[in-house]
Amino acid sequence: MTIILDQEQVAADIRVVREHVMRFLRAATAEDWERRTEGNEGWTLAETVCHLEGAAFGLRLFAKQGLRGEREGRLPGFTDRRELGVWNEKVIEKRIGAPIEEVVAGLEQILLKVEQEVLQVPVDKCNHWVDLPIYGTGLTVLELFAAQAVHAGLVHAAQLANGRGKPFLWRAYPMDVQMRLLGYLFILLGAVYWPERGPAGRTVVGFRVRRPWRRDWHLVLTESGGEAFEGEGEADVQIVAWDVDSLAQLFTLQMGVGRAVLTGRAWAWGDVGLAFNLTEMFRPA
Repeated sequence: MTIILDQEQVAADIRVVREHVMRFLRAATAEDWERRTEGNEGWTLAETVCHLEGAAFGLRLFAKQGLRGEREGRLPGFTDRRELGVWNEKVIEKRIGAPIEEVVAGLEQILLKVEQEVLQVPVDKCNHWVDLPIYGTGLTVLELFAAQAVHAGLVHAAQLANGRGKPFLWRAYPMDVQMRLLGYLFILLGAVYWPERGPAGRTVVGFRVRRPWRRDWHLVLTESGGEAFEGEGEADVQIVAWDVDSLAQLFTLQMGVGRAVLTGRAWAWGDVGLAFNLTEMFRPA
């Protein structure tokens, strides 16, 4: 079935993420801010936070456009999703010269605003669809609010943790929040999916976590985009993760499918070759 979102839960999850992320960032040292978050490559911790602030601004802008009844999401200076990487770098370049405390405060203010705004969305506007220039398809207004929680709280949670040499941030969230963030992630992945990088025709990729309680999701991939569902079903390739942490590590690129299988953190069957290509199919830029 379609992944069903609840306004109050989305607001509560944004609050949990905001509180944890802000507490974590305010404990960072000057050395932490300059540390690379992906080994010797990738953004520094400071650059990652600049990206988070810019992305939070963009997601909020799209939600506001949807609330006005607009169907086409618009982002100043952005027209083609293939430009997302360049746009991200421009946003970082624009903000990296500001005091990092100012950037952290800016991110906090946006998250605080969307936490409050999601509760004020009229019921008839929750499912209003907004096509997004940054992704392959779009999201509903309520899904855009949920994206705020998962983008800062899971998608970049490993990068933030690596910047300070600390455990992955999601491990500190209550387990029900971790589970919902995974659901939000699958919704986001459906929008991010690149059909030109994926298999021809209709393909279903199944995901399951076994602990602390079993949960199933599916991504249906077609030439027109991706769509996420929750629950059991037939799949062309099935990936079963030992626990929530294992699946989160797979999607944040902290552990590859091969390593996960070899270490017993995950199992895969069906079109296993497709499983090894998932990273490229869902890489935003």
